[in-house]
Amino acid sequence: MRLVKPIGAALVSTVQAPQYGRQDIGYSPGGAMDQFSHQVGKSALGNAPFTPAEEIIAGGALECLSDCLFVLTGAKRPNARLLAARTEYRHATDIGHATIALAQKGDRITLGPPEYGFRTYLCLAP
Repeated sequence: MRLVKPIGAALVSTVQAPQYGRQDIGYSPGGAMDQFSHQVGKSALGNAPFTPAEEIIAGGALECLSDCLFVLTGAKRPNARLLAARTEYRHATDIGHATIALAQKGDRITLGPPEYGFRTYLCLAP
């Protein structure tokens, strides 16, 4: 079950554990490019090691499809904000890097450009 969906122009993909065994027919094993950041985010939420997460390269906003806890790891995005749906997106809260936050259904997570690095991981727990 997806907990977020991209809004507008975004380069976001769902990643989980690499899957080996089909490279001979052209399939990449996949998985997160930054395994450490991916695992740190999942561990912070108490998620299992192979729980999917969102790998974000470029993105404007993501909308939460249900209430959830989340954490951003990997490339630090100092302008990350949580826009509350209940206030019609007029109220924004800063999202700290590697800090667990709560989002409600309909809230939007907006991301500015990274301060450093390339990939940011959005790890979620319902």
